[in-house]
Amino acid sequence: MSNKKYILLKLNYLLILAIFNFPIVYAGNATSSGNTAQQMQKKADSLKLLTPKPLSGWKAEDVDSNAVEGIGIRVSRSYSKGNNNLSVVFVADSQSIQTMASMLSNPAYYNATGGKVLKVNGQDTIITYDPNIKAGKIEAVIDNRYLITVNGENVQKADLTGYAKTIDFKKIASLH
Repeated sequence: MSNKKYILLKLNYLLILAIFNFPIVYAGNATSSGNTAQQMQKKADSLKLLTPKPLSGWKAEDVDSNAVEGIGIRVSRSYSKGNNNLSVVFVADSQSIQTMASMLSNPAYYNATGGKVLKVNGQDTIITYDPNIKAGKIEAVIDNRYLITVNGENVQKADLTGYAKTIDFKKIASLH
């Protein structure tokens, strides 16, 4: 991968972190409409159940979930196997998903970052992987309401696709 593509990949990663690593405020503590907070927490709990189980040889951390009214829901789970680290992140009900959907559907954008379209369980995803640094990610926008990201460092491409294949995109799309 060229230095330019590597820089674009890192900038993309930083953009994703900036957009989706919002303050941790649990929905139960939200200060506005309690009903909305309860609905968000219910969706977060449903998403928690859909995070992948660890693949053979991998260890999984507890599922982390955050729901913030006006910002959205973030559910994540980290996995490790020796020095290999991987995470699966579900983002829901966030206005930022529209921005990501536009970027991920634009071939000029994902080609510039070394991304390629990959069909996983019938779902179009974008995979970006650099074998030199053994890092990459798979991203998908589901029903313009969910952003699914599988991130990995010190992993093989097969690790990323292995975890992506365990995600039930149709079940996620059916959540309300």
